Order: sequence, then structure tokens, then C-alpha cells
Amino acid sequence: MRILVAMLTVALLAACPEAPMTDAGTGGGSGGGAANTGGGTPTGGGAATGGGGGGGGATGGGGATGGGAATGGGSTTGGGAATGGGGRLITVGVGGDRRYSTTDGNMTIQGDVQDLAPSDADWADGHTDTMIRGHCYGNGRFLAVGGQSDGTFRSTTDGLTWTALQTLDGQNGRASADWLGGCAYGNGRFVAAGGNGSRCFSTDGLSWQCPAPYQSFHHRSVAFGGGRFVTVGNSYAMTPMHISSISTDGATWTDIPALNNTSANLIIWVESHGAFYAVFGSTLGTLAMGSNAWTAVAGVDVSGVAGATVKDDSVYFIGTRPMAPYTRFLISSADGMMWNTQTPNLSAESIHWDQQGHFLGNRTRYPQPTIPVRLRSTDGVTWTEVQESNSLHGVSRFVTGTVP
Repeated sequence: MRILVAMLTVALLAACPEAPMTDAGTGGGSGGGAANTGGGTPTGGGAATGGGGGGGGATGGGGATGGGAATGGGSTTGGGAATGGGGRLITVGVGGDRRYSTTDGNMTIQGDVQDLAPSDADWADGHTDTMIRGHCYGNGRFLAVGGQSDGTFRSTTDGLTWTALQTLDGQNGRASADWLGGCAYGNGRFVAAGGNGSRCFSTDGLSWQCPAPYQSFHHRSVAFGGGRFVTVGNSYAMTPMHISSISTDGATWTDIPALNNTSANLIIWVESHGAFYAVFGSTLGTLAMGSNAWTAVAGVDVSGVAGATVKDDSVYFIGTRPMAPYTRFLISSADGMMWNTQTPNLSAESIHWDQQGHFLGNRTRYPQPTIPVRLRSTDGVTWTEVQESNSLHGVSRFVTGTVP
């Protein structure tokens, strides 16, 4: 079943990487941003619990490529790849300042590019205006969003040639559009959400409007499903009030309470379940179609989740427990009621089903210097590694779409 990112999905990681017509997201990622526990600052803040890489500590063994933890992200959010129409499915991955495409399950890559800004390329934690925090696919276009002081994006229609960096700055009375933590496509438009309450929309992925007011809240990830866009994130108010928000058009939003007043960095829509899922600390929350209230999924421990995806009718969550013995896990369910837990052979910092027979992921091996590694699997349990040649940033979130 396809998801309507992001994932990843992935789940597009303060300003950490957070995250179509495919998975969850959203939210983690490599090569940019320190993980946070729900705090943050008005200028980019800390990443929501389980955010992405570039300088955060690994939760449960294994930081995101580039030096950070990838708990809570890695897969795309809010959509699913369109099939048919004579096109071919390709998967685009992003992480930090890097992106590439793959058609063979992460074995080989094409269009491998990286945009380190000359003025801030040496920022140890990866918080630069070129960092990518989330991405999505819709209407023939892949979109990667992020930024630090301003909201920025890049787009492609083939996974190989990307637009020049674009900046959203000072629209509709805002001093800045702020960074963008994730995006999704639905109802004929792209929607992106990010720092300090920033929520923007576009009908073409190129020209944007950002009417949402300032909030002491960072929207870390957004997904689309059941006719609605839904965001999750973290508060940095003096008295933290964690919220989620809902919209049908990306212009008018309704805020609803987060589950247990807890921050979240990963949200995914599962069409066959008729529900969104989000990770609120160790609790898995579900938001049913048409509902305005999150509820807890009983008996499912999601502490240490690094990413989520959907294959056919089943949803998958992968991660590593944050306390000794740091057990690896893959939790799945075909109906949202019965849940199964398996133990992968390797730690994975993201997971994405590419609709072509492969689960994709990433991990970091920790000799010095650290080595980013691409992962591939046919069942989500037995993974094989493909060592990266790019030593700065791995790719930590994926989204699948159709190109001619």
C-alpha cells in the first residue's frame, strides 16, 4: 500500500532533519541537526525527540550519517508514489545537504550531489541554510525542504537535475519563512511546515505562500491522508504545550493537543488502516480518518524508533532501544490491532519500501573516521550493506515517485 511522507514515510530530523505519495518521515536524517528532547529556541530550536543527524547523539547505538542520531526520522511523510501512466518508479533519497536517486534498491545511485554552503560548511552540527530536513513527491515532482535562518527548497522531476536553491523569506508579514521541517502532497498542492509555526503551501512546488502566524512551536514533520494534512513537532514555550495541526489546504489550520502533551518527530499515513501514526516518545499514537484527537496504541513500545514505512497493507517501524542492551527491532502490523516484533541483523537509521521489492535504509559504522553505509533488504529483517563513497553525509530519508 502506498503512503500518502516521511518518512520516511521516514521518517523527512531544533533544526534537525525531520519529513508524496509514499511513506513516513519524516523526521530523522543525517548530516544536519542535533537531536532534541522537545525543547528548542525560536530561531531554529532543538530537534524533536529522535531527530536527525549532523551532531546529535545516537539513541540506542548508531548516529545518523554525519554524526547524529536518526531516531524518529528517516522515511518520507505524507504521500505515495503514483504508478502507471507509462512512467518508471525511482526513489530519491536526501540527508544533510545531499541527495541522490536509485532504481535498484539502493545498490547503485545516480545524480549524487551535495550543497555545502561555502560560508557555513564547517558548522560542526550541520545547521546550515543548505541542510535538507524533509522531502516529498507529488504531481511528477520531488521536493526537498529545509534551511536554517530561512526556509529553502530544491526540486526535481527526474531525480537527477535539481533546481537551484530557492529561499522563502519575509512573506506575508513574517520576518522570515523560517526553516521547513517536512513536506507532503495532497489535494492538488504541496504543503511544508517547519520552525516557529511556519506552514506554507504551493500548487506547483515552486511559488509559495506562508500565511501561518508565528508560534512558539516547531512543526517537525507533515503527512497527508484521508483528505487532510497533519503536522507534529515540539514546543519551546516557557510552559511547553505540544500540539499537532490539521488542514485541508495548507492555508487554514486547526491545532489539536499532542498525545500526552509530548513532542513528536515522525508521522505517517497508512491508507489501509484509515489512520495516521505518530511517535510520541515511547508511545505510538493514532489519528483516525476524520478524528481530531490522538489516541494511544496499547501495548506497543516505540522508544528508539528511527523510521517508518508502509508495504502493501502493513506499517513498519524500525529502530534500536535507547537503553542497554540496545536491542534492534522491527515492529509491524497489517491492521493496526495485531503487532509483530522481529530483530533485524543490523541497526538501521531509516526504512523505506520502494514499491519495487526493496526496503531501503542507512546506518553509520563507527571506526574513525565514521563510515556512512547504504542498506537494502527484501524483508526488513535481513539487511546488506553498500558502503558509501561520500564520507561527509549519507542519505537518510527516501521517497518514491514516477518519472517519464
